Amino acid sequence: MLYNKYAACIVIYRNSQTKEVNKSNIEILCVSRKTDHDDFGFVGGKIDDFETPLHAIIRETREETGLDISSTIKEENLIDFSNENEYLVSTYLIEYNKISMGDVYSQENHVIKWINASDLVNNKKFTYYEFNNKIITKYLKGKL
Repeated sequence: MLYNKYAACIVIYRNSQTKEVNKSNIEILCVSRKTDHDDFGFVGGKIDDFETPLHAIIRETREETGLDISSTIKEENLIDFSNENEYLVSTYLIEYNKISMGDVYSQENHVIKWINASDLVNNKKFTYYEFNNKIITKYLKGKL
């Protein structure tokens, strides 16, 4: 099958700041949709023409969160490559490091927040619930 739509996303995670009962030990940095500030998913977006997935996720992360992951992320951080809703999606995984990445901020019209992995996996109202669930349970299972 040939694809003409490509996207990249990244799961940026950290140890949970709270220790609630029945919650994961992991939080994931999420961004809302620009049209619905209550609908969250992973950082990411479309890959531009002549752009590699790695370059796209560096750009998207900087645009959406203000984080500079260029010195931290490598091709080895690619964890999943799958067809999702007409897009071929490259998914990366990286642990948040404030010292090398900087502070989280955005100038775009969306909300950025750390969401407990349990909430992201269990909230079916998120547009990309199934994708979020698949990636988190498959690649962060040992950390949950």
